Amino acid sequence: MIKKILVAIDVSLMSRWVVNTAISIAKQTQAQLGLLHILPVDESVTVPDSELETLEEYPTPTDSAIKCYIGHWHFDRLTATDNPDINILKSYTHDAIAQGVAAEFFQCLGEPGEAICDFARLWQANLIVIGHRGHSGLTELLLGSVSHYVANHAPCSVHIVRPTIQTSSTESAAIAAVLR
Repeated sequence: MIKKILVAIDVSLMSRWVVNTAISIAKQTQAQLGLLHILPVDESVTVPDSELETLEEYPTPTDSAIKCYIGHWHFDRLTATDNPDINILKSYTHDAIAQGVAAEFFQCLGEPGEAICDFARLWQANLIVIGHRGHSGLTELLLGSVSHYVANHAPCSVHIVRPTIQTSSTESAAIAAVLR
């Protein structure tokens, strides 16, 4: 039974389809949505020792889980002007709520595939909905694929949303407006 759906999104045009798919599944199953955006780890990011000390309450978390929770605590305090990705998360969350789906959002630091899987485990997700950008063959081998990693390492079922064949200019403009 699906009770918690983790929706892994980025700031691409694909995210709108991923969120709409997750909302549709959540409506059918009466599940709660957790919208998750991962900020890739940057070598310049440092975590204050005071925040690391507060992690003792979590039982043996992995490194990426620590980064995810620290990221959530840190970025949750920022305003939308400090972090424009929060606007996207808020917009998608409001869309889900307006359609009668319980939803909340998170933003974390980490390597995307690993952080999504770790967060799904900690949040106890029953399903992960994630987009696929269409990389295959050599491109996927060289660049890697977050959806491929998640599909092979997730603690629950994964639904991969593939890009549509063709998007009208009206749809593209509407999606781009949401992403601004």
